[in-house]
Parts: sequence; C-alpha cells; structure tokens
Amino acid sequence: MKKEFVCFLSAFLFILSSCSNDIQENSKVNLILPKTIKYINIEKPSESLISAITYDGNKIVSIKDKKERTDFIYENNRIVKQIKYKLDGEKETKHKETSYNYLDNKLYIVETFVNYKKTKYIYKYIEDNTIRKEIYDFDNDTGKESISAKNEIFTFINGNITKSVYDWGYINLISNSFYQYDTNNNVFKNILGLNLLLDQADFGSEINISSANNMKRHVVAMEHGPEIASEPYADNLEYVYNSKGYPIRKTTYDYAGRETEIIEYTY
Repeated sequence: MKKEFVCFLSAFLFILSSCSNDIQENSKVNLILPKTIKYINIEKPSESLISAITYDGNKIVSIKDKKERTDFIYENNRIVKQIKYKLDGEKETKHKETSYNYLDNKLYIVETFVNYKKTKYIYKYIEDNTIRKEIYDFDNDTGKESISAKNEIFTFINGNITKSVYDWGYINLISNSFYQYDTNNNVFKNILGLNLLLDQADFGSEINISSANNMKRHVVAMEHGPEIASEPYADNLEYVYNSKGYPIRKTTYDYAGRETEIIEYTY
C-alpha cells in the first residue's frame, strides 16, 4: 500500500510540475511585446526609420536602428544600465551610458555619462503620487558635484505621469506639462522593469513609455516674465489598435491639427 501511495504521489507531482511548466510556457508565448517600431517620415516616407527590439523572455536586450543601438543590462528583474552606441556601417561608438539605482524597488539615483560629461538625478518620493527629481552637475576637471537650480516634479495617477513641473533654474521660467491617457495597454507595458524607469526610458521620440496606458494629449503651459516669449504647444495623439487592445499605429497632431509624426508597431 505504501509503495502504491509513493508511486501515486510521484505521478501526481510529475503531472503538477508539467502543468506548471505548461502554464509558464503559455504565459511566455502569450506575452505581447513590440518587435519593431517604424518612425514614418511624413515629408519623406523613403527615409522612415525602423527600430528592431530583441528580448530574453520579457527582458529587453537591445533596440537598434541603422543609426543607433541601445543595450540594456538587468540585475534580477530591474534594469540597472543602459548603453547607447552610434552606428556608422560596421563601426560603433559608445556615446551615452546610464546607470540606475533603486531603493525599496523604486528608482532612486540615476547617473548618466554623455561624451564624458556626467549628470546625476536623485528621485525623492514626496507622497504616494508625487516625485521630485533633483539634478546634479559635475565639473569634469575637479569632479566636484553641485546641485543644479533646475528640478522637476511629477504627479502620477494609476501608473501614468499626468503632470510635470520643470523649473529651468531661471527667474520666472517654468514649464507645466499635462498628459491625458486612453484606457488601452501601453505598447511597452509588458517589458520587464521599464515601468520603474519613470521619465528616464528613452526610445527616440516616444514620450512616457513607462506609463501604463497610451498618451492621447500633451499640453505645455509656460510661466515666465514679459522678457521671455513662448509659443503654444499641444499634441493630440490618435491610435489604431489590434484585437487585443495594443496600438499598431500612432499619429501625432500639433495644436493646429497638422500631422507631425506617425509611428507603427508590430508584435
């Protein structure tokens, strides 16, 4: 009887393990990830640029077009480094490296090196939905760190940046950006760790790619004195979705209703 029970238990555990593996494999198969991003040149369609994305599971490995490649490095489930290379035929030149540090699974310190110039950002979580980004500059000769007069404050609602206030560090010059979203899935929603990068994620002209949903309106209102002039800025974005609610085409219009950009996605 004992032997029969052991055999039954072994068979049960084998079946359970097989089901678990099947679930994990099905989960990977069903995971929706963008494979290509096509930036369509409205005036010169022949000069449109296509970026190809490669993955390890749902971890992004790189994004590459004919001009640039960006590599991503993970530790566990978090992106800890991003390296950009300029491409010229077979030649590649590193021109930007960004390191990400986290505290309590939240972005804390970001350090960037662009052509040997270093900048540091520290993110301070004021409230559950408000984050202040402090900016630090470095003297290339002495290595001395100094806090910049520039800073930015973000407001988050349901995983989306809904407002940012950027202080340029000059008297009476502040940019207030407002963002509205649809209720569909962001193109990049399933890329592991991307949502933790807040405003630091950079895929060309894409905005708020770490957000949960797709931005449909972006308005910038400037605060400044009479000595500074500014033009109105507002973008409206329209999407075409696939059957699973992910965008396959995005068209951006300026405040005058003119098409300024078209992006197409494949999965």
